[in-house]
Amino acid sequence: QVRPPPPAAVSPASPPALEAEAKRPATQALAPPAPDAITPSRLYHELLEDGQLRPDADQLAVLPFLDGLVVALHQPAVRGMWRGVEVWRLESQHPVPKGLYLFGSVGRGKSMLMQLIFDATAITAKRRVHFQPFMRELQERMHQNKPPQGVDLMLYLASQIATEARLLCFDEFCVTNIADAMLLGRLLEA
Repeated sequence: QVRPPPPAAVSPASPPALEAEAKRPATQALAPPAPDAITPSRLYHELLEDGQLRPDADQLAVLPFLDGLVVALHQPAVRGMWRGVEVWRLESQHPVPKGLYLFGSVGRGKSMLMQLIFDATAITAKRRVHFQPFMRELQERMHQNKPPQGVDLMLYLASQIATEARLLCFDEFCVTNIADAMLLGRLLEA
């Protein structure tokens, strides 16, 4: 099932096998994308028209969430100082996009849908990475970097990562190690 469900998009009698969990509705106060805008939905339908994909009801049900995330990510943002580190700040008062977590069985198209978000986002500072190599990189950064006096290490590392990528897409996100879970939790909170 899709949480939160888009209006009339998911029937309770037939929950889709591919699910999306929005951390916060991404576009409730934002204008919809322009008709000619590059969105995950547009890219998906182009793949259908080119014969590269077969229609999948579960993937189609998730597309509005993907489009909403891309719209939210296109809000103008500037870098500014906070607690001794540089952070992204939205120029508007709209809620900060929190992201989207796709989960489902192997072969359902989760990575392909994530690639549609990545491709539809005009942000140049973006990165797509498999989760396990990212965690190894995070551990290396923890040992190689020393934050300025009075600055939390995870806040410092989060600032570095955000400087490199305003959009960070994780593929194969799976946390099985409690230490990794604690590190990741602190990083995402920072």
